[in-house]
Amino acid sequence: MADAVDEENKKVEGEVLSSSPLTVTSASTTQAPQENQNLNDPTASQTFCQRVVNLLSKDDVDTAIKMQYDMYEIGRVERANAVIGNFNVVGKKQYDEFLPKFKAHTRLIMDMKKDLDNVFKRIRVLKRKIASQHKEAYEAAEYKIYGEASFDEDIGE
Repeated sequence: MADAVDEENKKVEGEVLSSSPLTVTSASTTQAPQENQNLNDPTASQTFCQRVVNLLSKDDVDTAIKMQYDMYEIGRVERANAVIGNFNVVGKKQYDEFLPKFKAHTRLIMDMKKDLDNVFKRIRVLKRKIASQHKEAYEAAEYKIYGEASFDEDIGE
């Protein structure tokens, strides 16, 4: 009965060894190295490494390397996005601080423009009044200030 169990184990071992992609020459891996072993024969670790390398195709390895590179690039883009996001946060904070001041200054400038327009309009009205009431004196003063050329285009409005 022990012989039947041993034969069954050897049969199962043989099936496992033959079905795996790795080919093993011996079922026992704990054998002591033989003295007459050739130095060109690969060691177990070299054999294992060679078989692992043979399991992977070059295309798979290239694809994995490209994916790693893409992940590195994605990491760089994510870091750049974080920097830009921080820049936007700081920019928004400064914009929020600056906007009320900008609006106040804009209102001030617009009010100053209205005031100046009003002042120039009043000056034109006074010039017209003086020109109509004191025509000779106005022309003499105008000649004295401007010389030969007359600048009556303001009065004609």
